[in-house]
Amino acid sequence: MHRTRAIAIIALACVTASGKADDMADEKPRVVIMTDSGTVYRGYVRSEHPDVQDLHDMVEQFHRGGVDTFSHCVHARWQTYYDSKVVEIAGDLTPDAVQPWQHTHYWAWLKTMRRLIEQGHDPPRVLAEACHERGMRFLALFRMNDTHGIHAHEGQYGSFRREYPQWVIDGSKSMDYGVPEVRRHILSVVEELVERYKIDGVDFDFMRYPRYFAKGKVKASASVMTEFLRDVRAILDDPGRPRERRLLLNVRVPMTIDGCGEIGLDVRSWVKLGLIDMICPMEFYYSNWDRMIVAIDDWRDLVESTDCGLYPTIHYGAATGRGGGYNQPWLTAASYRGAAHSYRLKGADGIALYNLWNMNNPPAWEAVKDMRDPAALRAGRVDTTVTWATSFPSRRMSASRCRSSCPKIPRHRIAMRTCVFSLPI
Repeated sequence: MHRTRAIAIIALACVTASGKADDMADEKPRVVIMTDSGTVYRGYVRSEHPDVQDLHDMVEQFHRGGVDTFSHCVHARWQTYYDSKVVEIAGDLTPDAVQPWQHTHYWAWLKTMRRLIEQGHDPPRVLAEACHERGMRFLALFRMNDTHGIHAHEGQYGSFRREYPQWVIDGSKSMDYGVPEVRRHILSVVEELVERYKIDGVDFDFMRYPRYFAKGKVKASASVMTEFLRDVRAILDDPGRPRERRLLLNVRVPMTIDGCGEIGLDVRSWVKLGLIDMICPMEFYYSNWDRMIVAIDDWRDLVESTDCGLYPTIHYGAATGRGGGYNQPWLTAASYRGAAHSYRLKGADGIALYNLWNMNNPPAWEAVKDMRDPAALRAGRVDTTVTWATSFPSRRMSASRCRSSCPKIPRHRIAMRTCVFSLPI
């Protein structure tokens, strides 16, 4: 991104976030944004050869845009995206061993990451410091069973899956969390991050990809995953590593509580046992308002009277049925604002933003800057009407159900296969 363009975008999204780190010690996160292992090097930068200043500029853009918690992917595909001393760093497999030309964008950001490490600018260290200078939290994100790069000849496949095929779930490229060594791999990375970096917690993305146990063993294995989270919590709370405040554990999970159970995630126990601090329910790839607004009541009941915060997720794209993948249309500012406002009305503690890849979507950032403050969302622009559409024909919601779920939203209608709501703000 050219510097002049970056400045213009920053000005558009400009808002002053509150205070330094100490000011947020007792405050729950309100706006959480994530970046995956590659977009941090290509979606927010101003040059073809990103440097350490680009990382600082990106965090500054988030800060000015109203984000208070930044979650960056440091582990995906069973490799790390930082200078790990305990497991394989992405790129340890040389281009001679794979076919990099099939994924040139992967090698481009991987080279950037490794160059920064060689220069002494380990990404999570730089990003954590940049966040703390601005009073923001920094979470280390794990893609818990990512299968991007599903072919063994691809560099992003990683050695762990290649060397232990017996631990891969049949018919997939997902590792089996029923295997103790698989869980220990993750625990070793969590422990290293806590020991070596000034992180504010870890973020487990269970939606990349939502398969953790062999077919027929999912329900019986839920206790295994709960015990795994106990182990994670013990590392985060280790009294031998005193911290100014509790290290957070965030989980990104299917949109409904029942959906979590279907893949072996007993979120009810996680909350009851105090293992997690934040829950981000989400659709896999799209924003799906009609399902979320119904599911949010169950989530709110689950976390009520606990210290666990609720952060419904807004994706960058609307599932309109006009194509797929990266071709889905971006949400408008009105849609971002309407979704955030309705979730806050239903009791959400904040909003999680997923795949908002860059600052080149000014409409989104017009709304993001108000998401910390429900009053600002309510005030909005008096002449703005929000329209949100999503189409999943097999998951239609009746008009009566929509009204009962959202009594404070004035108008609802079901048209064809699309659920639409309008909300004056």
